[in-house]
Order: sequence, then C-alpha cells, then structure tokens
Amino acid sequence: MSEDFLKQIYLWFEQFHMWAPSAEYVTSSLFSLLNMQQGCIVFDLGCGCGANTLVLAKAGATVYAMDIYEPGLELLHSCAKRDGVDGCITTKCLSMDAISDILEQCGQADVVWSEGAIYNIGFENGLTLWRQLLKEKGWVVVSETCWFTDTPPEEAKAFWDACYPDVRSVSEWVKVGEQCGYRCHGTFVLPISAWEAFYAPQREVIAKHRALHRENKESEFSAEFLDANEEEIRIFDLYHDSYGYVFFLFRAL
Repeated sequence: MSEDFLKQIYLWFEQFHMWAPSAEYVTSSLFSLLNMQQGCIVFDLGCGCGANTLVLAKAGATVYAMDIYEPGLELLHSCAKRDGVDGCITTKCLSMDAISDILEQCGQADVVWSEGAIYNIGFENGLTLWRQLLKEKGWVVVSETCWFTDTPPEEAKAFWDACYPDVRSVSEWVKVGEQCGYRCHGTFVLPISAWEAFYAPQREVIAKHRALHRENKESEFSAEFLDANEEEIRIFDLYHDSYGYVFFLFRAL
C-alpha cells in the first residue's frame, strides 16, 4: 500500500463517527456479559477515533485507548471531555503489537478489547501477543471477518482474497483461539444494520467526491481510492449473507 493511499485512508475515516462496522449497543451488551467490576482495566487496541472506547468508559471501565494515528486519539480526547468520561480514558499512541511498550506504560489489563482491527497484525499473532497483556484469567474480546458458508460466492471470495485472504469460518477462528491458550465463551455476529450504518455516510461522501471529479474540482481523494471504497460496499450489498464480523469472547486459561 502506497504512502499516499494510506494517507487517504486516514483522511477518509476522519470524516466519520465509526472507523469500523460496530454499534454502541453491541459493545455495551458484550461488555456486560463479562460481569466486570467498576473501574476494571480495559485496553482498547486499534481504537481509531474511540467510538467503542467511549462506550466502555460509560459502562464503568478504566480504558487505555491505543492507536498509531494520533489525530484519531485527539478526536477521542475531545469526545471524552464532551461526554464527561475523560477521567476514565487514557490515550496512548502505540501500536497494538508493541507489547513491551504497552506493559511498561500501562501494565496489564483485565480485558483486551479490539473491534475491526486485529487484521492489521493477524488474528493468531494478535491473540498470542495480547495474552502477555492480561491479568490472570483475563478476557480478550475481538471481532474478525468470518465466512458464514463453506462455499462463498466466487466474486466475494476473489474480493477478500485480494484484500485480506485470511478469512475463515467461526469454528476455525475459535480453534485458533484455543490453540493460543484461551477458552471461547461465546460468539456474536455483528448485525447487518451495523454495516449499513457504517456504509451509509460513506456512500454520500463518495457521491460528493465523484461530483467534484466530474466538475474538475479539487478532491482529497483519487478516483482509484473512491473506486476501492465503492467496490467494498458493492460486494457487501451483494454478498453480506456469506460473510461478516463476528465477536469472540475469549478468556485466558
């Protein structure tokens, strides 16, 4: 991925409240299933602009929100002050695989939380590394892309093979978690409505920048970048029954 394309990705998501498909009620409901005490330590890894971080803090967690994109953390800080939970959130500009730095700066957590981000370092690698961040019998709650069928449509398979080939079934990811030293205490499929809410504002922004290109006006986003985002949405529209995000509730053994 070129540096220019990566820059466009960051600029793109700065426009939106959610940087990955999710929903506040999903985050809060799953967190409640862990039955954690008030003030428990949660590491939100790959937090983006912190939409999920805010939900966790409002649910009573003390959250260390970590991401490598500092403008997203600055936005989170502003939102936390607005919502009155800034005292519960500490932001750190750290990569989710910087284990030594995380341990040195933040200690260990009761829960490691990561929505729509573990793909950056790989599911197995992430679970293996993050186990070092957990207190005894700590939790990892993570979402990952899964196939819902053994025979995915060819076009959907080709799309995911090109951008993220390591998509597996729910049972296969559960097995990976068990091999990494966890027991799976549940899975939850992210509803289609959450994906639609994630993509709806993007459709509007794509249309806006397409119009700018047609009028030969300046746009921060190249036609190729818009094409890539539009293709992702098109594949979702056609084949969302065959894949999606699944949350895994893993507890360290």
